[in-house]
Amino acid sequence: MNASDKIEHFQLLGGNGQKLEVGVHILDHSHYNSSLHDHDFFDFDFLQTGTLIQIANGKRLKMYKNELCIVRPETIHQTLPDNKGFFFYNFVASYDFLKKAFYDIYNVDVDEVLNKPIIKIPLNSNETQEITQLLSLAQANISNNTKYIFYIKLIIFNFIKIIVLKTNTTLLNQKNTPYIIQEFLIELNKPENFSLSITNICKNLSYTHEHIIRLFNKQGLESPNKIFLKNKLRYATMILRSSDIKIAEIPEKCGIFTMSYFNKAFKAEYNLSPSEYRKKYRTTSIIN
Repeated sequence: MNASDKIEHFQLLGGNGQKLEVGVHILDHSHYNSSLHDHDFFDFDFLQTGTLIQIANGKRLKMYKNELCIVRPETIHQTLPDNKGFFFYNFVASYDFLKKAFYDIYNVDVDEVLNKPIIKIPLNSNETQEITQLLSLAQANISNNTKYIFYIKLIIFNFIKIIVLKTNTTLLNQKNTPYIIQEFLIELNKPENFSLSITNICKNLSYTHEHIIRLFNKQGLESPNKIFLKNKLRYATMILRSSDIKIAEIPEKCGIFTMSYFNKAFKAEYNLSPSEYRKKYRTTSIIN
């Protein structure tokens, strides 16, 4: 960075100067010119086509199609075009909004998960499709600000889910945790695996069920089944908070195939029934 470089500072404010929780900019090569800047909110850049160069604190990072890039507040950065065909969405979220979202949904601290100035995460085809569908719903409701912001927040909630699944947190951040366990814990946290059995997940990773159990016992961890159930129930809380999906449809989305077991396990974990949980947290939700 040269001494002559001007650094602009931005705040997440609306047109009348009020503080906002979230926002989005839709940008392409025809009208984009980024200067060095920082701000008091988080950036989530989702690149739909083309390639981009992200510069953060003097380091260059290349972005490719269907990648998500997160920039922390107060990071001096700049986004540069790498070709003429790029198209990306720049979502922004206040620090307070994200801190509450990470804690309420996953019981983790945003500063522990997003602890680097810039993080790049590739999205798989299912994740990309889900984000694209929500973008279509947001754009279809652009004239209704309440619904539009609702869908923008849902997109950011999906980013949070992807980030938590794909970044090393808690046990995954401990150097003494064997790689096999780290790999297995990641698989237990993927919603697309929720309909599988532990035995099937073991087979997919070319491990025996017995070997995994021995490793978990050796590390003094809860059983894979208990961890798997907690992940499913945590995913259910996200659905209850951030959607109007009927409660009767939620268990199957979480890989739990009887309503009675879902209700019993949910009540044991959260001391509330699913309907009580939705009523309590939906009304005071971060989606308002």
